[in-house]
Amino acid sequence: LKVGSVTLRFFQEDETPQGKDAESTTTSQCAQSLGKCLVEAGIIDEMTLLGVLGEEKKSPTIDQILMDLGLLDDHNIAKALARQLKFPFISLKEREIALEVTSLVPAEVARTHVIVPVELAGGKLMVAMANLLDFSAIQVLRMATGMNIEVVVASREDILEAIVRYYPVTFMNQVL
Repeated sequence: LKVGSVTLRFFQEDETPQGKDAESTTTSQCAQSLGKCLVEAGIIDEMTLLGVLGEEKKSPTIDQILMDLGLLDDHNIAKALARQLKFPFISLKEREIALEVTSLVPAEVARTHVIVPVELAGGKLMVAMANLLDFSAIQVLRMATGMNIEVVVASREDILEAIVRYYPVTFMNQVL
């Protein structure tokens, strides 16, 4: 998907993010609905989806309805989004990120765009994002680092916890 000077590459399900440049692809890969992804992943069943789709006319989004019903959480939303858009999904809870990687992204950028740098390989910086539509974050990262950026999906909750862990003083000062 090309947006301005930024290109995002949607990964096939069997691909890993390592060694992949951000390349153009067709938006037809994004056509699968979130509801269908949630059913295929076993997060909800067909009956729940049909019931929620009936409620969707009254409420803003399917994910909000499912969260309100306690059937969906941030982690499952991120996994379904990654599957729908064919991006790799990672969990940051058990992952250790090297200081040399986190130091490439200023704390203010990580906080503002809710992103966490994850890995540096071959001159490319892999970054975890919850909001894949935040194209300005990728542009800011490219300008700040001078590197090509690869995007993976993580839950917003995981990313916020990683920001606290890897940018603790700055993050706490912003909150206070």
